[in-house]
Amino acid sequence: MLDSVEEGAELEGFVRVTKNASTYIHRGGRRAIGTTDQLRTSHSTCSSANAATLQFHSPAKTTGFRAMLSRVGATALEAPIPFRRTAELGSRGNAPAARRRTKRRIVCLLAVFCGCVLAVPARAQQTQEPEDPEDEKQIGLWIDQGVSIDLSTNKSLDIEFHERFDDGASNFYEYFVQGGVAFRLRPWFTLIPIYRYQRFPGNPTTDYENRVQLNLTLGISRGSWRPTLRTLIEGRFPDNRPSSARIRFRPGVEYTLPLRMARRPVLIASNEFFIVPGSNSFSSGGNYTQNRVQVGVRLPISDSVSARPYYLLQSVNLPTGWDTNQIVGVSLAFKIRRKTK
Repeated sequence: MLDSVEEGAELEGFVRVTKNASTYIHRGGRRAIGTTDQLRTSHSTCSSANAATLQFHSPAKTTGFRAMLSRVGATALEAPIPFRRTAELGSRGNAPAARRRTKRRIVCLLAVFCGCVLAVPARAQQTQEPEDPEDEKQIGLWIDQGVSIDLSTNKSLDIEFHERFDDGASNFYEYFVQGGVAFRLRPWFTLIPIYRYQRFPGNPTTDYENRVQLNLTLGISRGSWRPTLRTLIEGRFPDNRPSSARIRFRPGVEYTLPLRMARRPVLIASNEFFIVPGSNSFSSGGNYTQNRVQVGVRLPISDSVSARPYYLLQSVNLPTGWDTNQIVGVSLAFKIRRKTK
């Protein structure tokens, strides 16, 4: 390559200078400087034509290098040329190719981005999750029966049966049975691990669901008032659907009506929030999936039997928005006390 360059010509920031049949290449500052056969100085910026490396000096040392050349007898001093950085000169010849590579990369990135954007709705249509089968439709009727069997002074076996109807109480869409042991660890704290088996008659996507729950209930009596907080942590394992976890917070209050009766009724009000912290087994409009506002009254019939009629508003967060339905319910509770000797 060096043989094809004329003396004094630029070669990517270098100048070719010939003296005594020896060729040297110099990269200068404001002025390109020729060389001689051999330069024995730390300011040398020259190398032979077939050298593998080039040593450079800064423009500030050009004057000293010129003086050194005059001492060793250099005869070739080229005309002034402006100093150019090697990176700029090296990229001058490759600029069209670099621009083409950059354009290709931009086009590829845009194509990948557009593909991702177009794939999102397509994937959503292919894997559209079904609605939660426990969601109520229109006016519903919920009935449940609970049995509590004393095992000790602070422990009992609790079993519940639930039947639910919707569409004006004309469609039997859900029923389940659940059971667990209630541990009354403190007068104000009860812990109940629960297992539930749930069926959805006529549901096209899910026939049944297994559910494990942990019930943590706090309640402190203050005269006629009793504020409560129930936290229900549950793992859902529905048929043909991925499993999911859900947390339910139900703050509420109970108020014993000041009536002159042996067994006074208790007014109950609560608001329950349903939160799915991770992936959901069914479609929803967000992690806050459901809300239930309930008002009812517990009517003691005897020391071991009570009934609780209630009115409930169930609001479900669907992908299309919130849907609210009304429910009328009746709960029956039976208590089997342990016989004391």
